Amino acid sequence: MNNIIQRWLEKRIGAPQRLPVTVNRKRLYTLPTGAGWLLLTLSLACVIASLNYTSNEALLVTLILASASILSLIMGHRILNGVTLQSINVEPSHAGDNFTVEMEIKTKAWAKGIMVVIGNSHAAFDVDKNGVGKVRLSLPASQRGLWVLPRLCLTTRQPLGLATTWTWIFPQNIIVTIWPALEREPALLPQISTGNKHHINNAMQNQDIRSLRAYRPGDSIRQIAWKQSARSGTTFVREYDRPTGEAVIEWDKINLSYEEKLSRIATWVVEAERCGRPTKVILPNRQLGPGKGIKHRNECLDALAEMPNDQ
Repeated sequence: MNNIIQRWLEKRIGAPQRLPVTVNRKRLYTLPTGAGWLLLTLSLACVIASLNYTSNEALLVTLILASASILSLIMGHRILNGVTLQSINVEPSHAGDNFTVEMEIKTKAWAKGIMVVIGNSHAAFDVDKNGVGKVRLSLPASQRGLWVLPRLCLTTRQPLGLATTWTWIFPQNIIVTIWPALEREPALLPQISTGNKHHINNAMQNQDIRSLRAYRPGDSIRQIAWKQSARSGTTFVREYDRPTGEAVIEWDKINLSYEEKLSRIATWVVEAERCGRPTKVILPNRQLGPGKGIKHRNECLDALAEMPNDQ
């Protein structure tokens, strides 16, 4: 049944369209709200009572209310007819957070009460004297990957709230980039890359121990504080002051599950950019960097989002 309804909607609404998209009268739908159905029921009851008791005054009032109701349906239709969705901008986010969708919509300067709905998120917006309004929606980023923005709905209950008028819009080629989730407690960044193993070991040994923390999967065995772990019965690792050299992040050297490995690399990339450290990320069949800054960080995170799902 759901597939039948979906096919009917796609046939009725049409294929995804390139922006800007302008709504026409053929794509508008109207149904009474709860208040509208109540008024319709009362109007029918009043008409029957007026005719039964031959009350011209009551019949006149009923007809005036019915005329106002019909006029509200026409006004709701006019508000959405001709609305243009001009642009959509989607900001990437990490899985588990929310991503932001920003839209620019052009309509009549007098049109009020239009709401944009995507999934379970909705937001109203105001327009300026030129009829241009901007709306910002926050949606949950549930899973890593590249996703197509779902269809969105423009709806209004203006002017009297007696009916809901809406339309569906399928924007074409609007991709949502969801980066891997970040670890709550980032592991120590990889050591400085010099091409000299002896120097790398000395660099780790000469760092000041900042604190001890509980062992997390993927931590190096060399970081384990064996004495403190033996005394307490809990495995602790040493956390050193963060180095300032280039961090080389290699996919094959991280001993975690597939998605956990992506989260670890994403966390290291974000942490390295925050500390101002250049990074080189070595993924299967791909290498990024060395580099640093927001652009390099986003390139690395985009590459992680594009990684295929674990088979």
